[in-house]
Amino acid sequence: MTIIILGGSGFIGKSLIKRIKKENFSYKLLIHKNMIECDSCFYGNITNKKTLEKNIADGDIIINLIGQENKNMFDENIKGSYNILNSVIKKKNIKIIFISSILVYGQSIKNKSSEKDVPMPTSDYGVIKLLTENIYQTYNKLFNVDITILRFSNIYGVKKESGIIVKCLQAIKNQKPITINQNGEQTMDFLHVDDAVEAIMLVIKKQISGFEIFNISSSEGTQIKNIVKLVEKYSKKNVPKKIVNNKSSTEHIVGNNLKAKKILDFVVKKDIKQGIKKMVSEF
Repeated sequence: MTIIILGGSGFIGKSLIKRIKKENFSYKLLIHKNMIECDSCFYGNITNKKTLEKNIADGDIIINLIGQENKNMFDENIKGSYNILNSVIKKKNIKIIFISSILVYGQSIKNKSSEKDVPMPTSDYGVIKLLTENIYQTYNKLFNVDITILRFSNIYGVKKESGIIVKCLQAIKNQKPITINQNGEQTMDFLHVDDAVEAIMLVIKKQISGFEIFNISSSEGTQIKNIVKLVEKYSKKNVPKKIVNNKSSTEHIVGNNLKAKKILDFVVKKDIKQGIKKMVSEF
């Protein structure tokens, strides 16, 4: 079995590659020309259809990690996924894993958001991810391609270069205050990168067929002000901060992971306290 990894040079991708090597799976990795060199790599861009046609059709499983929140997220998600799908529709028994986000739900006002809920995204990123999911679902119906959508919550861990935890650590290091919106009462679902990678491996090993969507989340909400407190606790230093009452696009979002537990046997192994303690010690 050959696994094609698109976006392996990113935060999640690097952890995934380590795990795939440990499991002794055969793999190929898409990287940009200015990135590292490796024997299992091919160079190019997900928005270039010819690159994909030449390199991914011989794969058995394609994992698309590309399209995280950045200035190119529209092209990387919409155009990139269109290129992937058109490159493999003639191949039998190929499976695609697409990394989406629980931000497609918008808000979890009363209950944790589940896969049965109607998505109502409140951010540009959530809208784009939802549109991309719809493209995958359409191709599944038209061409019977096996596709699994993993809606990740907020992924964190050592070497993560963005996010509230890193911002807190950088604020301590540089002694420059960060702005905390909504008085720090915004609630988010944090999941350690090791647990996210484990979910991908479970999908690979269980050979999920058809079209499926899973929330890959901790199923627990943590307020931003409590994240700040945990960083201060384990670093034994105050985080320079400016607390304001500005609203953000998402005030409360928690993913219900019961479906992933039932079908994938997904279990969260690292809680937020353990994760932050490790990040503080490694920063």
